[in-house]
Amino acid sequence: MEIKIKERSEVEDKYKWDLTIVYKSIEEWEKEFEILKKKAYEFPNFKGKLLNDSTTLLKALQKKDEIGRIFEKLSSYAMRKSDEDTRDNENDRTKNKIISLGVEIDEITSFFEPELIKLTVEQMSKFLDENETLRLYQHYLENVLRFKEHTLSENEERIIASAGQVLTSPSMIFSKLNDTDVKFGNITDENGNTVQLSKGNYSTYIRSHDRNVRKQAFETLYKSYKDLKNTFTSTLIGDIKANYFVSKNKRYDNPLQMSLFYNNIDVKVYESVINAVNKNLDKMHKYMDMKKEVLALEEFHIYDVYVDLVEEYDVDYKYEDAVELIFNALEPLGGEYKENARKAFDQRWIDVYENVGKRSGAYSSFGYDTPPFILLNYNGKLDSVSTLAHELGHAMHSYYAARKQPYIYHNYSIFLAEIASNVNEMLLNMYMLEHSSNKRERMSLINDFLESVKGSIYRQTMFAEFEKIIYEMEGNNQILTEETLSNIYYELNKKYYGNSLIYDDDIRYEWMRIPHFYYQFYVYQYATGLAAAFYIASEIFQGNEKMREDYIDFLASGSSKYPLELLKKMGIDMTSEEPLNRILNYFEEKVDEFIKLAKEN
Repeated sequence: MEIKIKERSEVEDKYKWDLTIVYKSIEEWEKEFEILKKKAYEFPNFKGKLLNDSTTLLKALQKKDEIGRIFEKLSSYAMRKSDEDTRDNENDRTKNKIISLGVEIDEITSFFEPELIKLTVEQMSKFLDENETLRLYQHYLENVLRFKEHTLSENEERIIASAGQVLTSPSMIFSKLNDTDVKFGNITDENGNTVQLSKGNYSTYIRSHDRNVRKQAFETLYKSYKDLKNTFTSTLIGDIKANYFVSKNKRYDNPLQMSLFYNNIDVKVYESVINAVNKNLDKMHKYMDMKKEVLALEEFHIYDVYVDLVEEYDVDYKYEDAVELIFNALEPLGGEYKENARKAFDQRWIDVYENVGKRSGAYSSFGYDTPPFILLNYNGKLDSVSTLAHELGHAMHSYYAARKQPYIYHNYSIFLAEIASNVNEMLLNMYMLEHSSNKRERMSLINDFLESVKGSIYRQTMFAEFEKIIYEMEGNNQILTEETLSNIYYELNKKYYGNSLIYDDDIRYEWMRIPHFYYQFYVYQYATGLAAAFYIASEIFQGNEKMREDYIDFLASGSSKYPLELLKKMGIDMTSEEPLNRILNYFEEKVDEFIKLAKEN
């Protein structure tokens, strides 16, 4: 029987987010839009005067915050309206209107940071001494001064800015090539149907329990990348050279230091992730050995790695039951956390079900003067339950930070962004494992955890090591070629996944399709985020009251301190290997438990 997707009007209100919390009507939105324009157009009055005295600087900072708050509120409403029905032209018009104003505001306020960076340490100390209210911005101002040694003269900065389009062209060419120009052939699916492979459906077919489908998907995908290997090589090498150009001229040691400097992350963190994971590769090898045995494969190919060891646990969780399950799992976080989290449901922050025209996927928004709205496309499967727990974690991080911090510090860095969401997912997994009496459910829960660690820690660290190697080669004036890049990537796969696998030659081209290599040293944060989340969740799950209190303080800290400082307050030192060792030891325990369960009749 065909299941028809509902129109939005057919979905009960209790399952839709309530945007009237933000604006009662589009007319109210339009009024505030005009107020924002007026305030933004007044901002250039501060140009050339920012550092005249502490009062002027304070007023400029406060005005900038005011503009940011209103813009954020208007954007939240417009984006949510657009996402609930992407077919609606009026919603689209509203979204484009605020995006256009955002671009204009960026231009209007573009003088601010170049002028502020001229602030001296002595001037800042004097201003803070004489103006008590300005002290709210001390951390912000100190962070601005961190960049002083990497800020060039006005003319030099203008030259680098004007070269922006040239410097980003390798990344832009990659995006066009990868998103538009790469064409994939057809494969035959499990039912004998001929289907065209795409980047979107590849993840489904590479996980198929039909081995021939997996093999076809793998070979068909990488044939297309192999055919364009020289072009993809040129785009990545061009991007690496562009990053070296900027880092050298901005007086950084290298692009790695430049990338981590933004969030004040010690390069030791990046190195400790790679070192810790390399010391624990035997655990991944054991997992791969186990996969080969459980799947009963005489030959275990690289295209077999993604298939789940347990076919999807076929239980439907009614939404209301999923909510209660999650709240039971979040019990260790305490009454205050649960009471605040309940607001997401009682005040209708969540858009639950799919409807015609609704944006796909899931996310949690953030906002200082708006609730952290959550978009779902809930389908009743265990994965959907985990997604709800995950997004609720993001929402609570945003909620606590917005309630406890001034606007300037209410957001949090990307380095910390996935911790709260993963804490919730970990607590849910731990709770369900503790209460599970069904062998298949237990195996499914363990499988989910193992795949999460494989994907977020081992695979992402392999990417991070690949980046480190090829950037160091460029820094040492070694020639990078397609053959060099592909051989390095091929050997890293062998190192990370072990001797159980047959390494099909096409895996050497996988690096060509990874967009994160154009984000410069970004991927290690998936590993640090999951490791920190496990550290927190395991302590809280075991009843560590101090960790629970410290974690709530962490959620409420926003960006009031640097990321590593906030983690250290919870006893987590990301420059050490301990956080990675802790989760990878647990990973091995769960591999052993799965082996034991698989052997039981």
